Amino acid sequence: MNGTELRPFSREIMEGGYRAAFSLYAEEAEKNPEFRKIYGEWLKFREDIVQGGRSKLRVQTVQSV
Repeated sequence: MNGTELRPFSREIMEGGYRAAFSLYAEEAEKNPEFRKIYGEWLKFREDIVQGGRSKLRVQTVQSV
């Protein structure tokens, strides 16, 4: 080991990053029709995974193999 210590960011920093990222995505979706289409589909996917839990993603991945 070289003395490196891995520490998590605070919840405040993580939430700020989340808000900033989604604000940026929304701005880009307003300007860019191609991004808007992909972003909309990604949001649906993300919501399904968040609500269904990650186990749903693992099951779909295993079944597709």
